[in-house]
Amino acid sequence: MKVLERLLERRIRKKVKIDEMQFGFMPGRGMTDALFIVRQLQEKYMEKRKKLFLRFVDLDKAFDRVPHKVLTWALRKLGGEESLIRVVMAMYKRARTAVRTKDGNSGEFEVKVGVHHGSVLSPLLFVAVMEVLAQNVKEGLPWELYADDLVLIAESMDGLKEKMNKWKECMETKGLKVNVGKTKVMASGEVERTGKWPCAVCRKGVEVNSIQCTMCAEWVHQKFSGLRGSLTSVVAPFKCKVCTEGAADGGNVELDLGDGVKLEGVKTFCYLGDMLNGEGGSDSATVAGRRCAWKKFREQSGVLMRGVSLKLKGKVMTEMETFPGWLQAQGLTPETAQALVMELGIENVKVLRACTESDALRAELLSCAQQKLSVAMHVEFHQFMESRVKPGVVQSASSSSTHILCSMLEHAGDDLAGCAEKLRLLKSSFACSGVTNYAQSQDTRSVWDQDS
Repeated sequence: MKVLERLLERRIRKKVKIDEMQFGFMPGRGMTDALFIVRQLQEKYMEKRKKLFLRFVDLDKAFDRVPHKVLTWALRKLGGEESLIRVVMAMYKRARTAVRTKDGNSGEFEVKVGVHHGSVLSPLLFVAVMEVLAQNVKEGLPWELYADDLVLIAESMDGLKEKMNKWKECMETKGLKVNVGKTKVMASGEVERTGKWPCAVCRKGVEVNSIQCTMCAEWVHQKFSGLRGSLTSVVAPFKCKVCTEGAADGGNVELDLGDGVKLEGVKTFCYLGDMLNGEGGSDSATVAGRRCAWKKFREQSGVLMRGVSLKLKGKVMTEMETFPGWLQAQGLTPETAQALVMELGIENVKVLRACTESDALRAELLSCAQQKLSVAMHVEFHQFMESRVKPGVVQSASSSSTHILCSMLEHAGDDLAGCAEKLRLLKSSFACSGVTNYAQSQDTRSVWDQDS
């Protein structure tokens, strides 16, 4: 089935045309390109002292909500061949599933939404749906798509709100749903502050005729205060435009979509695994990377003890973190170890231990391996399960070095036992002959040397 899906995927890619702003599951494009475009826009707008508003859209269970009829509609819109479309949709026809519970499996029911999990075609089919949906709403500043991760960019909050409503309406008509709780808005374009008391609006240093905001305690130029005449006589509390209309320098802004729906504003946002902030640059991404590295380092503080060489610490960390390496230490080939992780989904020792808690789970795992692995890999994995993995008992990954040492000692013990047997035979032969024949002893010694 995977071979057929791969052939269909290649033929469909040749027929359909995907926009250059779609970076997910597209050859020659990736997360780095998407992040580079966003940061370049931020930097260019900051050079011109202009504001930029970004909205990061999160779709609720996007891959599981696409109706099968929409897949057919999208492929036909993109110019796919009718014969290929019929073959693809034949895989989704009369698809049935059941829910596994602690009391057993439920009755089967038909599935009419969602793409198949683990299928080679699924990413391309979802990208095709998003491409057709975007054709009617993409306009103005660049928009970005990485599979279901969408970024909308506008120069004003009103423009961002208009784009948001268009995309939301277009997606909901085809069965997709925007997760408002996880959708965030970020304002970018902070201008460098100058002077001892920078203005809260323009960021330039204020002069004598200025007023202080009672909310943010920032000073404001008279031309941005909305007041006339001398400001020294103003007694009533004063609020600047930043506090009343929302910050445009990376502060926490909110986007009101109407009907009581508001999108939360953030100063920083983790997009495609990298950190973006309203001030631009990559400083926040660097700090986030360092924090993640230190967190992982502290998690292994029990291993990285004092008094141990750095070389040994590196070996221990490699053995503990790399599960395929541990499988290779148990006697599996690198290809089989990678296949267990990629095809069977066994990512660590805990998963392997859970799959061997009972004879039933053990038999199911071996049956799954027989279906998904090659004959040679399945035989190797079956021997590994029979010889090294008992039901409910799996060695810890940290004991792989100990296992290797024990194996070496076993081989050394076998060699010593062989030597002892040869010495016993040699002694018995000497006792029978009385060691009187020098030539015989020399022949025996030569035989001994050859065997050694």
